[in-house]
Amino acid sequence: MEVNNFMSATDDHHEKKRDEKRSDKIREVRKRVRWTPAELEKFIESAKRHGKNYAQISEELGTKTRSQVAKYANDLYHKACSAPEGTMPHAEFIKEIFKPFGCEKTVHIWQKDE
Repeated sequence: MEVNNFMSATDDHHEKKRDEKRSDKIREVRKRVRWTPAELEKFIESAKRHGKNYAQISEELGTKTRSQVAKYANDLYHKACSAPEGTMPHAEFIKEIFKPFGCEKTVHIWQKDE
């Protein structure tokens, strides 16, 4: 018994194009580019001027996207928090600037300052 394939030639063409786009996107996502020491210094200097404005930092760097900058800031924050004191340059600055929202200590009315 033979199974009929009702897919037209144009459907097949569109499916192949969609698969090509997916594989290109996967390859693009998998490309990991390490940050150079020069980019790190430029990132820190730019963060001193712009804070958490990742779009501005990305624009000044010129080599990284906004999402790459945001992820790097988050990774640096966690690295700075877990690094022993005095072992990571700019650790205090990084912890202060890139602290995630909602991480502030909550003080309730009934708690006393001691």
